[in-house]
Amino acid sequence: DDARTLEMEALGSMYGDEELTFQDLFRFTIKLFVDDPTGQVSIEVACTLPDGYPQVNASFSLNCDRIRREQNDRMLESLMAELPEENQVLSALDWIRDNATTYFSQTEQAAPKKKNQSRKVRRASCANGARLSASIRVTVPDILVSTASK
Repeated sequence: DDARTLEMEALGSMYGDEELTFQDLFRFTIKLFVDDPTGQVSIEVACTLPDGYPQVNASFSLNCDRIRREQNDRMLESLMAELPEENQVLSALDWIRDNATTYFSQTEQAAPKKKNQSRKVRRASCANGARLSASIRVTVPDILVSTASK
């Protein structure tokens, strides 16, 4: 527990009660603020330091309005690949500050909205040879519309 305790003490000296919240002794959440052209963006980083840390890696999860699920998964994968053997939390927080903006959704720069796009979603043949088709009207989020049109 020495490595976990030392890292927890370091975090406690760097972050105040508004930024660092403990769920239990070695599970906590840190609120980071990252500068972006639109202003400061808040990222909540939840972390668990498991038994056997640092030989067993810390685990992290991220919550940020500007990071979509797929981007979040890629960001966590990249973060875990960069973790050092010691001081994983401090290194992870630095890495997140340095790299988070590359994972932000660019909704402000998305193409103009295209509402209620129809798409064929399924065609099937029945046993008697008749064909069924269905279409569904959906509103596609801006970011998906701009990505699909590229």
